[in-house]
Amino acid sequence: MKGLVLIADGDHQRGKRLAAVCAGLDLRAQIATHGASALEIALAEPPEVLVVQLGLPLIDGVQLGGILHANPRTNSVELIFLADTAAEAAQTELDGELVAPPVDLDALARRVQTLIEKQSQSEEESDPGSEDGPDRERTRLFQTSDRSLVEHLALRVQHDLRA
Repeated sequence: MKGLVLIADGDHQRGKRLAAVCAGLDLRAQIATHGASALEIALAEPPEVLVVQLGLPLIDGVQLGGILHANPRTNSVELIFLADTAAEAAQTELDGELVAPPVDLDALARRVQTLIEKQSQSEEESDPGSEDGPDRERTRLFQTSDRSLVEHLALRVQHDLRA
């Protein structure tokens, strides 16, 4: 199997169906049902593509995309946002693609596959020595701070849930 797609969707059934369609296209898929678990998964193994529900519980889709794009280890993750309503889709400005309802899971999985193939081609064409220097040091710093970020967000979510 090639490429990892992370499906962060509070609608677990839709997430499972999309994961099954992706598996049929020889893509690895992981499912998270809330933003905190999606963040933890993405930091542990950065996906090539994140399919994320805008109204994702705990950390919404826009916030999750912003966090991942701010981190050098995950800033190349392609984002596909799922809107739950046409009104939600019309009101949101995003750093990524938007899929408005109704969601065609087959077309969405093919789009994910295309994005992963483009990333693979770009990586093959890039210079293998490009990870040297300041960017590599910045990445190393973020790797060590990722765990503390997840722990901080988990504590904040626990606090918010108690309030």
